[in-house]
Amino acid sequence: MNATENKEAWVTAQQVADHFGFSKRHVFELIHAGMPSSKLGNSRRFLLSVCDEWALAQSSHKPVPTPAPRRRAQNTKPVRRVRRVPQVGDAA
Repeated sequence: MNATENKEAWVTAQQVADHFGFSKRHVFELIHAGMPSSKLGNSRRFLLSVCDEWALAQSSHKPVPTPAPRRRAQNTKPVRRVRRVPQVGDAA
């Protein structure tokens, strides 16, 4: 049965997240990992039956890795040396 024969409604990423029990952000991570979706206008839409089949197929594979947390960039500017101002009484 293909999507045109099916009368299933297209759902949003939030509805997919609620269905599977995880965050909306994780849904978009799964899209990058290959979860089937369609871009309609400015939003992604999903068929829950297709997502369920995809998730079952993925369960036999290794889990989708979560991205490492972003680290702040180290300060790469060179250290500026401060010229010491001579004090009264310093030897010249």
